[in-house]
Amino acid sequence: MEEYYLTRTEKAILKKIAPLISEDIKNKDIIELGNGDCSKISIILEAIPFDLRKKTNYYPVDISDTAIQESVESLKEDYPELTIKGLVADFLKHLDFLPNRKARFICFFGSTLGNLSRKRSIEFLAGLNDRMNPGDHLLLGLDMVKDVEVLEKAYNDAAGITAEFNKNIIHVINSYLGSRLDPNAFEHISFYNHEFARIEMWLKALTDMEITNPYLKEKIRIEKGETIHTENSHKFTLDHIQAFSNIPGLVIKEIYQDSNHWLSLVHFKAY
Repeated sequence: MEEYYLTRTEKAILKKIAPLISEDIKNKDIIELGNGDCSKISIILEAIPFDLRKKTNYYPVDISDTAIQESVESLKEDYPELTIKGLVADFLKHLDFLPNRKARFICFFGSTLGNLSRKRSIEFLAGLNDRMNPGDHLLLGLDMVKDVEVLEKAYNDAAGITAEFNKNIIHVINSYLGSRLDPNAFEHISFYNHEFARIEMWLKALTDMEITNPYLKEKIRIEKGETIHTENSHKFTLDHIQAFSNIPGLVIKEIYQDSNHWLSLVHFKAY
């Protein structure tokens, strides 16, 4: 989507820095948390000389088995010399399962960390660092605080894709509970909360409704105008980033940004 700047901005930064970080990746296993469509890691792989790629192990980690399979198949076609081993796991809970056979270069793109609370994001990075060895690296993508209009447009795109994404939670609820909620009975609402420096997404009921499911004796009633808080996407400042450097053993090596300072790729090294 034209309004959603994050993906293309992060890729543009990666294209600039890939040659700079290729030496840090040398002789390391690459682990990507929440690999998605593998288009970002491909930019890094392109910067690694062919002979070194032959000695490189790449571990995409995602909770979706389908995403892992598609990623592995696509990368094997483009980089047959690369050893790829997909891991289906919830990286928020299963950090102990990350490969640890040699030094690692861990990638966590897309500002996914922003979906966690400030406290939880620090706890997650601290937990990840506890499992990192001296000499391991982490490349972390973070969406920065910026003009409110730019932020709100990104989560209220004209095509309504984000609205459909938000309403999809109703389909998920129906599949788990056996309920018959109509996603179109809700309005997508998304706005920037200045106090918490985050985009908030909500669903607002357009009518009174009742939810029945096999697990509850009583119906759940939702009144017209009631809202359901579905997601947060925290944005970061340089102060937020510097706070991560307070995690013992994790040092910021470099902060890479685009010319608009809309997004940061923070390069950490464990000591």
